[in-house]
Order: sequence, then C-alpha cells, then structure tokens
Amino acid sequence: MAFNWINGFNSIVIILLMIPNIHYAKNYQMSNKLTKVPPKWITILEQIGRYGCMILMVLPIFVWEFRLYDRGTIILYVTYELCLLLVYYYFWSSYLKQKQLKSAITLAIIPTLIFLLSGMVLGHTLLIIAASISGFAHILITLNTHLND
Repeated sequence: MAFNWINGFNSIVIILLMIPNIHYAKNYQMSNKLTKVPPKWITILEQIGRYGCMILMVLPIFVWEFRLYDRGTIILYVTYELCLLLVYYYFWSSYLKQKQLKSAITLAIIPTLIFLLSGMVLGHTLLIIAASISGFAHILITLNTHLND
C-alpha cells in the first residue's frame, strides 16, 4: 500500500467534515433528545457506510495507491472538494440557527457527494459502495428524525 499527498488531503477533508459534527454532538444534541429514534438497522447501516468512507478515503485498500495523473483532474478534484466543504459549513451555520429539514437533508447529502466524488476520481469502487450505503441511510435517518418532530 503506497501513500502520497492524496491520502493527506483526504485526511484533512475527513477532519473538516467531523469538526461541526463533534461541535453539535457536544453542545446541542444532549439537550435535544430525539422524539423518535430511527430503526436500529438503519443506524447500523449508516455507521458501517460512514466509517467505511472515512477509512477508504485515507487508505487505498484494494486500490493500493491513489493516483491522479492529469493536472486538470487534480485541480478540479481539490476545488470541488473544497467548495463542497464551504457549502457544508454554510449549511451547518444555517442549521444551528434554525433546524429545518432542507438544511438537514443538505447536511446528509454533501458528505455523500464528497465520498462519491473521491471514489469516482480515485477509481475506488469500495468507497463508492460505502458512500452509497452511508448516504442512503443518513438521508433516511434525517427524514425520520425531522419529519416526526
């Protein structure tokens, strides 16, 4: 398994995705108990997909090395990921002001897009599968918790 700058870049992307989640869990979630807990199988599926994405974004498991040969692809990949992160932070700030379904769904979709893009650009089929599983389950959980408030 070979490592290069892409592994480091993807590690930073993962950390930046986690910061608002950790902040929310620490400061908001404990005081705002869910009125309806999603089915356990959906939560398990989402966690498997989420942790799978985080691991596969950094470790080139079954791909052996992440490579982007074309400079244009590298620029587009980094730009797209950074733009998605900026939009993600914008919707987090919006969600913290007013917990609306639109913002919550967007917060479920953006990480999925980041993981799917990485999987496609890096040719990492397992990452694409994990992103699909995580995104599907995360959206179901979001709908379950916000439509029943």
